[in-house]
This record gives sequence, structure tokens and C-alpha cells, in this order.
Amino acid sequence: MTAILAALLCLLSQTARADLGGGSTEQVEEYRAPDIRLRWIDPYGKLMPLDWPVVTRWEWVDSIQKLPVKVPVLRSWVQLPKGYEFAQFQSSNMVSVPDATGSPFGSGGEVITLDTQAIVAKGTLLVRDPTHKIKEYGILMQPDFIEPTIMTHDSCLDFWVEIQKKQGKARYLYNAISCDITENNELDIYIFYSPDAKIDGTHFRGNIETGPGWIRYRGPLPRVDKKIVMGYVRVTDLYGSGEKSATVQRVIFNGAEAGKRLRFNFGVSPTLMAYHEAPLDISVNDIALTAKVTATYTLVPERFDFSASAYGTAVTLSHSTTPKGLAAPRFLGINMRMGYQFSGQWLGGKWQALLGWYIWTMTVPDKQYGISLLAGPQVFIVTRTNHRRERNYFAYFKYAPIVDNPKNLSLSNAEVAVGAGYQITRPGGHNPLFGTLDFSSAHFEASPDVNVMDLTTISLGLSWSP
Repeated sequence: MTAILAALLCLLSQTARADLGGGSTEQVEEYRAPDIRLRWIDPYGKLMPLDWPVVTRWEWVDSIQKLPVKVPVLRSWVQLPKGYEFAQFQSSNMVSVPDATGSPFGSGGEVITLDTQAIVAKGTLLVRDPTHKIKEYGILMQPDFIEPTIMTHDSCLDFWVEIQKKQGKARYLYNAISCDITENNELDIYIFYSPDAKIDGTHFRGNIETGPGWIRYRGPLPRVDKKIVMGYVRVTDLYGSGEKSATVQRVIFNGAEAGKRLRFNFGVSPTLMAYHEAPLDISVNDIALTAKVTATYTLVPERFDFSASAYGTAVTLSHSTTPKGLAAPRFLGINMRMGYQFSGQWLGGKWQALLGWYIWTMTVPDKQYGISLLAGPQVFIVTRTNHRRERNYFAYFKYAPIVDNPKNLSLSNAEVAVGAGYQITRPGGHNPLFGTLDFSSAHFEASPDVNVMDLTTISLGLSWSP
């Protein structure tokens, strides 16, 4: 088993390394931050030639206005020289973010994280030098750009909604959209714009609400299998010349992608199996290659779906038994489940509860041992992410009672399983490939002193969705 798992880990590692190099037309590009002109100013108003490393890029963060969606900011990381310590930061249009993650710097001095949405951001940075003296540095930060950055948060891409530039030459910093689903299963689309821009007009077929730097459209999620325009936004550069500087953005729904109600998934995994049966005191330890196929059909988008799956032993790679000479078992399972997806997100993922029925068979030549057929209900709790610009993951918990007759009902007669998967191909790419890890433990006692079965499996494999 060690050799098999090592070989599979090597394959996963090679796939991940290949993913890091080269370009791909399927990869979702990151938003390119504008060039940043950052000046350091001493307490007397003179420019200082500091060469402290600074990196700036777009990030999505929680809204200061307590909106239920993420908002875009220009985030800058400043690395202090070794021996310097951050003391305080003061600004009217920049904020210092404590304990921020994602620093682009490796080892070195302390890193300070600053967020702003302003066109010209000013602040005062206080640090302690190696002698513990407080030193003051003024910061003047101004982005240099030619055209606005147009951004769509993953929360909108999850619903196949995005914002695109249609026409115009307005010169302002950014437009962005972020989405949220309501309790009534309506979609909230928040359209953000930078302080150097203003909304001159909108055209949406639904409820519109406005706020400082944003407008919100609320309406039903379209149920069509084609690309449609949900609405338009006309944006003007505050410092432009009226009509000539206006830009029209359109919010579209890509129903051609959303209309794929039927999805398939294929998996393969080396599986370590430990089987024990009493009172015959039979033990079997196998390493086998397990194959699995799943079909899922969406009944109501973002709410109900139905899935059916089948898995089985493809080939036995290693086999040992006590007593010796027993044949290798083969397993086949069939599952049918109805799933309900909860609204919103928790712990960064979407959650789903599934109820269903399973059929499980174990075949052994000449019926030397084993359980021929089991069936029963099953309960799944699943969480998963569905990002376009990050690698996704999923995790699940399963409980499946094993009941051969009403008199033999017991909580211990059941299979308990947990598992997880992590995307190893490029973020945003089609046909994602996941690395998976699964563990299950099943116990079944047919009746006292007749037949007791314990089965434990551990699988490390690959899962692919075409």
C-alpha cells in the first residue's frame, strides 16, 4: 500500500507542478492592478528616497458599510527593514489591516498591509527603529491607469453572472459586481464604482437600490439556456466631458453554461481494505483499484438535485488472508440520493444535505465467506466551494444504517464515512481534476452468534468532471 500511495502522490505532485508553469486559455486571469506611484514624505514635507519593498494588487474584502457581499480594494503590502516594528498608522482614506494573509513577501522584516479605494490616498506611518525610537513617514499613493478595471467576484460567477464593458472611453479606476442570494431565492447584484466615477443611468428589469459608491439590483435568477443581458449601467468620469466620457457596462447571465443540468464525474483510487468476519475468524487485507461514476441532474438550480452513482472493484493489486488460500472479494455499490442546498454560505462553502438509498454487494468465489447483499438508507452532509479564481475543495460526512430486519435495528450496525477533495488543476479551468481522500468504517451483526462483519477502507485517488 505504501508504494501505491507514494506513486499516486508523485502523480498528484507532478500534476500540480505542471499546473504552475506555462499559460492556459482556460485559466481565469487575475485583475491587473494599476501602476502605483508611491511617495515617502518626511515630517517636513520633503520626499524621501526609501526603497522599502511594496506590492499592490486588487483584493476582495468585507464591506465597511456592512453589505452582505465582498467589495474590491487596492491592497498594498509594505515590508519594513529588519529590526523595524510597526507602531501606528493614521489616514482618512486608507486602513491598516492587522493579521492580513496573502503577503507576497517571504522571509524578511515585518509586513504592513494597507487597503484603499481612493484615487489619491494619504497616510502617516509610525514605526520603531532598531533603537526603539519612533520614526514618522508620510505616504502618498496614487494609481496610474488608462482605462477602468472591470471586475466580477466569484459570488456572481457562481450564478453565471458577470459584468462586461460594452462601449465608451470614460477614464476612472474601476467597476465591479458582487452577488448574494436572498432567502426568497432572488439574486442581489451589487455594482460598485470608484470615487472618481458616477452612475449616470441604469436599465434593469427589477428593484434598484443605491448607496455610497454602489447600486443594487434585485431580481429572479434567469432560467434560460442562452446568454442574456440583465441590465446596463452608464458610468461617467467625474473629471471628463459629459457624453464623450461615458462608458456603458452590461451585466450578463451566461445561461448557456448554467443550462448544463446533467453532469458526470469519474473517479479512480487505490483502496486499502481490511475485512474481518466472525465467528469464523476470517481476516482479509487487500489493495484494490476502485472505479466510480456519478451522474447528477439539477432539478431546481441552487436548491434541489438528484444523483446516482456506482462504484466497484476494478482489479485487485495485493491480497492476503487468514486462514491462507481464501479468494479475493469484489465489491459493487449503487447509490441514489436527493439533495437540498441551503441558502448562503458557512465557513466559506455552500452546504447540502442528501438523503437516499444504497445497495451493496460482496462477491467471493465459491461463497467462501462474506456478506452477499446489504441495503438501506443513507444521510450525507456535504460542503463545497465553487470559485473561478481559486482552487476548490469539498468535504463530506456520511452515515448509512445497515438493517436486515426490524428486530436487528442498532446504531452500531452502520457505515460511517468521511472524505474530502482538493482541486489540483488550474483555477477557472474547465473539466477540473481533484485529488481525493476517503475513509469508511462499517460494522454489521446479522444476529447474535451468526455473522459479524467489520470493513474498513482508506482510498487516495483522482476525481474528474468532464
